[in-house]
Amino acid sequence: MFGAAVLEALAERGILGQVSHVSSVSGGSIAAGYFLTHPPACEGALTADEELACRREYFTEFKAQMRVNFQTAMMIRNARPTRITSPTRRALSLQEVLDQRFLDNRTFGELGSSPTALINSTSYDETRRFVFSNKCLPADAGGPAAGSSARDRKRYEVMARSALATTAVRAVTFSRPQCTRPVPDDLPVSLAVVASAAFPPAIGPVAMQVPSACAGDSAPEWWHLGDGGVVENLGTDSLEEILLRRLVAGGPPLEQALILSVDSGAHPSPEQLRRMDNFRMNSSPSRVNLVVITPRARGQAYHDVFWDELVGELEKEGIGFEKITFRHSEAELGTLPASCAGKTSAEMSIREQLLDIPTLLMIDDCNADLLEKAAHQLVHSILDDQAMHRLTGKGLVVHPAHDCVMARR
Repeated sequence: MFGAAVLEALAERGILGQVSHVSSVSGGSIAAGYFLTHPPACEGALTADEELACRREYFTEFKAQMRVNFQTAMMIRNARPTRITSPTRRALSLQEVLDQRFLDNRTFGELGSSPTALINSTSYDETRRFVFSNKCLPADAGGPAAGSSARDRKRYEVMARSALATTAVRAVTFSRPQCTRPVPDDLPVSLAVVASAAFPPAIGPVAMQVPSACAGDSAPEWWHLGDGGVVENLGTDSLEEILLRRLVAGGPPLEQALILSVDSGAHPSPEQLRRMDNFRMNSSPSRVNLVVITPRARGQAYHDVFWDELVGELEKEGIGFEKITFRHSEAELGTLPASCAGKTSAEMSIREQLLDIPTLLMIDDCNADLLEKAAHQLVHSILDDQAMHRLTGKGLVVHPAHDCVMARR
């Protein structure tokens, strides 16, 4: 729900139409799945007013779909004897519900060429990020840039090549060292979405039988995929890997890159936790997520040190890079939506109420309206006139800051 509202606000700011890659993880892949299979077809309308009306109609339906109670529909299907005892088969129930609601059994072969889709999961077989994409993603670290010797390489290229040489930085894909291959055209988008969102043992892991090598007569093997948030919970690692590959590849030099991160993950306040005399991990999904968040923090710290240095090197070469995060818990809201009247605790701050929204496959109107309000406040405050001017200076073409139509590519 938060992801859909952020995309709407980015459209209002004239940025969404220029997005070249959409990378999603965990529950965010449900919103990404809708956006990728139902891209807005509003550009090219006869007038600006018609384009604006088209965009509003599109996002009204998008946000309505994100409010659907997927959880109950999934649980009804899970009551079948063959599924209730199998987490892997229970994942099929969510896949069926998503296809019934809006994914319509669409496949990767039916996705358009732009934007590039990157749906992130976790490979439990290799304990690495696994990416479903409508573009071929190579398995290796990339060869040397054409026409350049080691002596002539820029510092940023050396850094990027060194990072890609680390297996953990590179995602697992359908490609193998012997060949680069895409996601099969007939693979359902819903399967990738469920593999990204499946949180074992409640749902998944998803099991897929695939050829073990690129040759068609190779013996099959099983891949086991689950919640992408176990490895990285924002989906930005895949975008950064593509950026690293661009820095070491031959061809036109990179001019600028902008990563917009939509974060509705759990970020509990230490002060709030210290006020609890009885901390029950199983009483809130956000607290259960602490088990995943805690060990990930150290790896993120090392990651940030590398990227800070790399960005400095890019700036020396005149390459603009910026990463902006819209974190739902940091929204500054003065009032609650009308739908929250009588449904929230007067003793809780609005930030605490945002943090208290459970991560489920269902949402009530109060929490949905609260997330939508937070998304618009964050985007319009972070991407204010000053920020838009700065981005324009880095080469991003945007529309004026008023309620505008989507930017044309």
